[in-house]
Amino acid sequence: MLYSFQCFQQICGRTTKFIKRIKLILDRRAPGGIEKVKSKLKEYVRGWFNYYAEGIPVKWREKANNLIRRRIRQLLWKQWKKPDNRRKQLMRIGTNIPPLGEFAYSSNSYWRIAKTPLLHRVLGKKSLVKLGWYDLEAVEIYA
Repeated sequence: MLYSFQCFQQICGRTTKFIKRIKLILDRRAPGGIEKVKSKLKEYVRGWFNYYAEGIPVKWREKANNLIRRRIRQLLWKQWKKPDNRRKQLMRIGTNIPPLGEFAYSSNSYWRIAKTPLLHRVLGKKSLVKLGWYDLEAVEIYA
């Protein structure tokens, strides 16, 4: 345990670089398209976590995973743009969800919408993995 904590202290500065790079990759404008963003994210996250596997605490990994999922939700909400398209996309993904009329027309910011319980329910872990997004819990650590 002590060894793991010391390792994390040594890579602490690199974790902030990791977060900044994730924010650049998951830019809400999705430069190059969604598929390119998915592949870049998968490549970067897998490489980073395999390199620093020994020194990363589980709690930090969970926080990073939550941040990545919220950024993905924000990106998707921005990509869907119009309220009718948002409603159609949410209905396509979600099965048992309440009426979405008011929610699709919300004027809240993308970042704020990404944290709402309804979007969490519809675009949860399983849904995002099913849509082809990479999950940190799925990272295989090669020793």
